[in-house]
Amino acid sequence: MYQITVIIPTLNRIKYLMETVENLKVSIDGFDQIEVIISDNNSNDGTSKWLEENIMGFKNWSVVYHKKLFPMYRHWNQIINIAKGEYILLLSDDDLVSKKMFEKCLKIINEEKKMSMIMFDHDLIDENGKILQHFNFGKSGRISKGTAFNYFKYGVSHRLCSIFFNKKLIEDCGGFDEKYNITAADSDLIQNCSLKGDVYFLSESDIKGYYRTWSGAATQQKLLSNEWHDEILRWCEKLKSYLSEYTEYDINNIIETIRFNNYMAAISENYFALPKNTVKEYMKTIPDFKHITSKKKILLFLARNRVLYYFYLKLKKLK
Repeated sequence: MYQITVIIPTLNRIKYLMETVENLKVSIDGFDQIEVIISDNNSNDGTSKWLEENIMGFKNWSVVYHKKLFPMYRHWNQIINIAKGEYILLLSDDDLVSKKMFEKCLKIINEEKKMSMIMFDHDLIDENGKILQHFNFGKSGRISKGTAFNYFKYGVSHRLCSIFFNKKLIEDCGGFDEKYNITAADSDLIQNCSLKGDVYFLSESDIKGYYRTWSGAATQQKLLSNEWHDEILRWCEKLKSYLSEYTEYDINNIIETIRFNNYMAAISENYFALPKNTVKEYMKTIPDFKHITSKKKILLFLARNRVLYYFYLKLKKLK
């Protein structure tokens, strides 16, 4: 049995997959406790041929080929099911990692009893690998279940490329919810795990994952869609069920804040990109919009996210 399985689902991004594989080879060199599974979700850009020529024969590496295209979260769950590691790291085929992250993670696994997640910092990088933003959590150590949820109750800032999940707990939680298509599946699972088991945080500047962001990404384009809106509501309903046995949380406030943060993020992302009438009509579809987006909440949102006050003035005109 391995201590860690690194999972890389891929689809038609051979250029970035090659970079991810080379980065990972260096990062896990010398660690026999780690296995790697690359799963090709029916690519048609030469990925399969490249994998056959360059990966076969690597110790502790394996490749899974699919003859049909699977929905993203179903694809992820399929690979998790065959993983042999005690902990799972899920890398997108364009993510990168630091070597020290694996060294530290193995040390934590060996010294600590089982945890739901081991979480590190990350940097956001663009298509060319340029660092756009640092995410430093600023806290290190083991946090008990339930208490750890306080760090995620209004949303999740950590990215999957810096999170090692306990495989058994992922399975107990049902994996990634395959009813999501656009958003929230990772936040949903992270919140659920933080209620079911202790979380170990390690925040050090040179130990991190690198999460690649894309301008015009599909998720960004769908931020104002009905499907995206429905998934936010699904996430909130599921969170209500997770918290139903806990009396210490103000569930209604948590749900309202999650909805507000996501609605404001969607509106601010699209305000300058879409016709104003489109944004205005979307705002009309949000239940209790005026209640959820109170002046106080808007100002707090702007302060937290460093959004220009100009946006707030424009939003007032739309309301």
